[in-house]
Amino acid sequence: MLCIKEFVDKCGTLNADLFRDLVLADKIENVIEVTKVLCKKDSETYRVVVKHLPCIREVTDEFNYCSLKRNNTIKLLQEHLGSREMMPFQHVTRCLPTVLNSNCYVGRFDKKCGSDLKDVALAAIDKMDMLTFDCPKTLHPEFLILLELVEKLTKEKIYVKSTFQ
Repeated sequence: MLCIKEFVDKCGTLNADLFRDLVLADKIENVIEVTKVLCKKDSETYRVVVKHLPCIREVTDEFNYCSLKRNNTIKLLQEHLGSREMMPFQHVTRCLPTVLNSNCYVGRFDKKCGSDLKDVALAAIDKMDMLTFDCPKTLHPEFLILLELVEKLTKEKIYVKSTFQ
């Protein structure tokens, strides 16, 4: 737990809120496993995270950027599909905010910090099974269709798409 406290102290309160939310989301076992890897000083993951701590903080402090991007993407999708065409996707749209936020942060890590941090972030998301809490596995096939449409409309890579395949 000391490692988590040090990580939060270095990375800011947004990460503390994220950690608390993950714990409350009944994902503690997965979070503990990821934390063990993050805190193992001789691991490549630890080296990558420590190397990029200033950049991680910079990206996570850009919370409004990802929130605005998420909202604009959802609006674009709604405008493109219209209310009638959106109806078949209503049950999977609850997945969108979390997935779009996660994708935004991963994309920012890739562009600002480097692909090694992007890879660590994607591995942590997969290991924690973070995105399947809002989007259960039964919805993945339909959600993938929606993500492919988002990718086409925004012309931006959906990094977290592999989570749903």
